[in-house]
Amino acid sequence: MARPRMLDFHLKVIRIHPMAACTLGLIVTLAVSLPVVVPVAPVGATCNATVHPGASIGGNAYRQLRVPPTACCAACVADRHCAAFVTAADGAGGGTECLLKADLTNPHSKPSNDCGIVRGIPGPFPPGPPPGPPPSPSPPPPPPLPPGSPEWVLVNATTDPVIGPTHPDVVKHAIGSGFETGQYFRLNDTFYYTANELGTCPNGGTVLWDLVTRAALWSAPASTGPWTRIVTLRNGSHMETICTPKAPCAKPCGGSCCSGTKTNPSFVTWAPTLIYAPSSANTTGKSVWNFFYSSNQNSHYGDEAFMGITWAVSTTDSMLGPYVDVPPTTNTNTNTTGTTSTRASSPPLPAGAEGVTNVAVNSSHSFSAWQLRNGSWAGFRNNVPGASSFSAGLIIPAGDATIPGGVWEPAGPNLASGSNCSAGLCYAPENPVVTTMSTNGKFYLAVYDALKGGSDVIGVAFSADGVTWRYSTRLAVQVRDTHPCGDIRTPLGLVAEPERCVGCYSVLWTGSIAGGFRPVCHAIIRNINE
Repeated sequence: MARPRMLDFHLKVIRIHPMAACTLGLIVTLAVSLPVVVPVAPVGATCNATVHPGASIGGNAYRQLRVPPTACCAACVADRHCAAFVTAADGAGGGTECLLKADLTNPHSKPSNDCGIVRGIPGPFPPGPPPGPPPSPSPPPPPPLPPGSPEWVLVNATTDPVIGPTHPDVVKHAIGSGFETGQYFRLNDTFYYTANELGTCPNGGTVLWDLVTRAALWSAPASTGPWTRIVTLRNGSHMETICTPKAPCAKPCGGSCCSGTKTNPSFVTWAPTLIYAPSSANTTGKSVWNFFYSSNQNSHYGDEAFMGITWAVSTTDSMLGPYVDVPPTTNTNTNTTGTTSTRASSPPLPAGAEGVTNVAVNSSHSFSAWQLRNGSWAGFRNNVPGASSFSAGLIIPAGDATIPGGVWEPAGPNLASGSNCSAGLCYAPENPVVTTMSTNGKFYLAVYDALKGGSDVIGVAFSADGVTWRYSTRLAVQVRDTHPCGDIRTPLGLVAEPERCVGCYSVLWTGSIAGGFRPVCHAIIRNINE
């Protein structure tokens, strides 16, 4: 029989009641220094049952004793009052670590079983929880982007809103709640913002930020400003029926009206958009300024709010208007030059609900439009039939596709793609807007509110043909401690600024700051592949 050998070492020992050996509640530690007689254990018998390969408990928050493996295992087993367990060799010197639970901040995840084996407590031990389901397979990697696809970086962002609550025109025109939706674009050397102004009761009254609205046109010599309000495009009827003094209500509806007023038949003015293009209402065939806006949102008062885009045209050659809503038609119109018809007839223009003059895009409160390379037009809408919230769908002019001034119809499925940015507009798109192509002419560019993408990001998408919107991404435009617009709400458009740098674009967006005001903020972003 092999003779026992002596091994002297210092071991911090836990003295606890035998029945509480696996519980590390209130314990009293006693540091002792004594020689320990360690029997030489056969390799494998005891150690194999207590070795835990790769275990790491509490970082370095334990005392370790590095000795030959069999001696350490034998020491742990021999001392019935030592609540310890053994880990595998760490490769540093061939030894194992005998970890004492008194020095651990996070004991082993299976203390009953391991402690029982080490201390020699007889089983059986209660069964553990059943194994969980197998992990879901990893999704396939996204397909590679087309060569030369846009890749975006933030160049800089303004530290303050370009239009904020103290802006002189905000104060002058009683814009109590800020801005939401609209269209940011550039015409020659001037920058424009077709704005939906919120909470616009000049003399007080019950101000519901999303009901009392007004569409206006703002301009600036540079994207950073100074921005100036230049004209009102359309008042919502709630400015008369909710604000003080209140106008007579022809059709009462709870605390409001179930119709607009004679002067302002439309309830609200969301998503205001200007397009200079041919119109089915213009018999000359020339381009005119067309004005589209979401006109009815009255559900706060219990009625069924009508969602639709109303269409108006300028009565002058100027973008400043004034604009009149086009009357509904029951038969087709024909555009002519002189007495000769030059264009195909357009479909009828239906009347809107609850007194709204017309509806050019049915069931949507979002609108954007752009011209394709072949001269036809395409656009975005929301509230795609059958889709969940925050959808986006393609639309085209009904009838002649080269005439955007008139009725529009659906032209494709829901483009919202969840978190898959290689299958459409990802992260819950709302209010996508296209206001430019890339400066190299390769791509149509869209920005949108990525509602589930984060509070400091915007959604950016691109399309080679302007119709197939497969690729999108998120881009943070508020970084570090710079949050001039609070939580980002709605990007308003993307404008090329090649004079700043190759591939540079400016973007405006709205957000929400303390007090509920929604300012307009600005950033320069760059496509590094131009």
